[in-house]
Amino acid sequence: MGQIKKEGLSWYFVVELETDPLTGKRKRKKQRGFKQKKMLKKHSL
Repeated sequence: MGQIKKEGLSWYFVVELETDPLTGKRKRKKQRGFKQKKMLKKHSL
């Protein structure tokens, strides 16, 4: 599952990854710096 968000003039996405078995914390991947939402969607697929 992931989210697409806008911050200022750029878009970014956050993807939830698996839980770390040692710490129990959720891992996430975030990628920023997309100037257009359609570019973000193309890159994140």
